Amino acid sequence: MRPHHATLVPAEVGGRVTVTRPQDGLVLRLVEGALAVFRFDQPMWPQVFTLGRSGSLDVKLFDGPVAGEPVATLVGLLQEDRKTLHLGGFRPGTYTVWIDTPPFAPTVLKNLKLEDGLDSGEATELDRGSTFVLRIRVKEGSSPPRHSVWVHFEGEPAYSRSMDVSSEEIRVIGIGSGRFRVTAVSYGVGGRSLDEVIEFDGANTVERTIDLR
Repeated sequence: MRPHHATLVPAEVGGRVTVTRPQDGLVLRLVEGALAVFRFDQPMWPQVFTLGRSGSLDVKLFDGPVAGEPVATLVGLLQEDRKTLHLGGFRPGTYTVWIDTPPFAPTVLKNLKLEDGLDSGEATELDRGSTFVLRIRVKEGSSPPRHSVWVHFEGEPAYSRSMDVSSEEIRVIGIGSGRFRVTAVSYGVGGRSLDEVIEFDGANTVERTIDLR
């Protein structure tokens, strides 16, 4: 048994235990590990919130290009300003660092020497990526029903962007390049109204229209 924490690591003594049968009273020791600080130019809005913090971001470390299995999968803690990320629990080394930075496209930092005490200093610029626009056409005088729109990356590392709103124009930003499955569900006319695989270039806007007239 090995505990997981966003900034602490298992102690050399007492940090891991082998359990062969059910038992009570087990205590696992955690100690401070390596800690790095990343700064960004705009606030982020993750969908997962952590007690006492503004949220958490998925972080993956790769030996080279962002492909295949990562060397490590971590969780960074977003601070109250939503622009500063604390990352711990890593083994110091040189990596390609992939960070899911919603509502922007994922951030990739290449050939980064990740070590205890690292502070990126200058803020990293976040990329809006591509935008998906779903237009809802309704009869004159009618209000559009609520729609949930999901844009899921079909490759790795997996991530998604979404929006849930009642509007004649629904915009989902923060989409990188690659193949994404785009689905939309309408609440009010019944059932799924869009299910399509779309290639995004990570920069331009892709539009679709649902006609409910």
